[in-house]
Amino acid sequence: MEFVVTTIAAQDLLDIAVGASPTGVAVRADGLRVYVANTADNTISVINTNLGGVVATISLSFSPGGVAISPNGQSLYVTNTSGNAVAILRTPSV
Repeated sequence: MEFVVTTIAAQDLLDIAVGASPTGVAVRADGLRVYVANTADNTISVINTNLGGVVATISLSFSPGGVAISPNGQSLYVTNTSGNAVAILRTPSV
């Protein structure tokens, strides 16, 4: 599965492979990280927009749906599609 990310400086679209069934996206305020919720494999893909690729994968014990990032970029809010809950995660320093 591929997900398309466009950065401000890019003229062309860049295809970046992420986990299965990407359903939600959050972009850090500085634009340097993109977080993608992959529902089918219970992961969050962390994309470094400068490198144009996934730099980390966060494994979860549930199927993520939506994602949102705090204004300071330090917390990631992830909806649990089967548990009717929201998990709050510290963002990885990658």
